[in-house]
Amino acid sequence: MNDDTHTTTLLALRDLRYAYASALDRRDAAALRAVFHPDAELLVFAPDAEEPRTHLRGHDQIARTIDGLRERYARTLHVVTNPTAAILRPGVATGRAYGVSHHLPRDGERSGKFVVYLVYEDEFRSGPGGDWRIAHRAIRFLWAEESPVLPWDEAVVRGGLG
Repeated sequence: MNDDTHTTTLLALRDLRYAYASALDRRDAAALRAVFHPDAELLVFAPDAEEPRTHLRGHDQIARTIDGLRERYARTLHVVTNPTAAILRPGVATGRAYGVSHHLPRDGERSGKFVVYLVYEDEFRSGPGGDWRIAHRAIRFLWAEESPVLPWDEAVVRGGLG
């Protein structure tokens, strides 16, 4: 693999992770399906757990996570950072990235947000057209916290926006 192809592949894998976060935040099931290989696996692990708490397989099961987000949260913000990747052979790569997921509950009485810190461990495969997709994703939760959310008017004043 030449340097240009290698760099293009690494950028595509990075962008695929960003597309995943964007699909979740926009509640776009079709966009989420487009990120994953049709027979992909998504495993979710509690902190320090050896066995997954959740095991989803295929587009339909993975896309249903959008319904859960829609039901539980008014807004989310998924941030993906420090992505790394290694191309193992043509059409197969692995990688790791960190994530911080902010969740603003639908419950109007709560003034806080739920924040989760996690690691994504991925295996990627490219399809016949050369498009990369996530074939296997393990989400390993590290810890969670709750923090207050300022009313918009106060945030505007504090931020010097008005």
